[in-house]
Amino acid sequence: MIIYVVITIAALVHGFSGVGFGLVSMIIFSFIFNDIERIAAVVGIIGTLVFTGLFFISKDNKKIDWLKVLIISLGSVLGTYVGYKFLLLFNNNTIFKVFIGIAILILSMISVFKYSVKFISDDKGVLAFFTGIISGIISGVFIAGGPPLALYLYSQVDDPRDAKGTLQVIFIITGLIRVVIVGIGKIGYSKDILFISLIVVLPVIAMLFLGNHISKKSKEEIIRKIIYYFIGFSGLIIALMGALKII
Repeated sequence: MIIYVVITIAALVHGFSGVGFGLVSMIIFSFIFNDIERIAAVVGIIGTLVFTGLFFISKDNKKIDWLKVLIISLGSVLGTYVGYKFLLLFNNNTIFKVFIGIAILILSMISVFKYSVKFISDDKGVLAFFTGIISGIISGVFIAGGPPLALYLYSQVDDPRDAKGTLQVIFIITGLIRVVIVGIGKIGYSKDILFISLIVVLPVIAMLFLGNHISKKSKEEIIRKIIYYFIGFSGLIIALMGALKII
């Protein structure tokens, strides 16, 4: 039962902010379950459904920057490979996790207090590719690649809702890659993993609708601050959990 509660809460957060499903789920599950790899497989499947669902639910999917999608996705694939290599070379990556968590916290707080509208111009996509690599590396080490992407994409628009569709497409691509990797790997997908993923679909879709509806009814300034505070808090949690070796 706890799995369904956590998953639906994470879906509500993601529906509102466009980011956070995997992060919220894995942070909470890390404190509850020891077999985190199997839980991560469930989160991976449901996460891909969440990203696809929000893509269709949100009207902002008409504002997709396909060039950014391509550039960031390529960078993310490269970064994920680098992240897995990092894990193979360094079993103890506590310092890396703490550093990433603190970096996310600092960047999000700068976004909250210093900038009220878009503040990054990246017409050539150089920063997009670099952001994709960083996100991929983080995803390769532990599931938290969303915040860097959200910070980058949301910083380029006056209203974060305008970038929600673009963000979901990138999540769908990286999510599908992760699902395939897990499926052909040693973990695979057992009947119980598939069953859990199936029966939680309807509640998840309902929470996505609710979160997106709340987002549409809220003011842009409030949405931006809530998202950045959430990302900053997530960075702090990542740093603490990394230091305590929970993740």
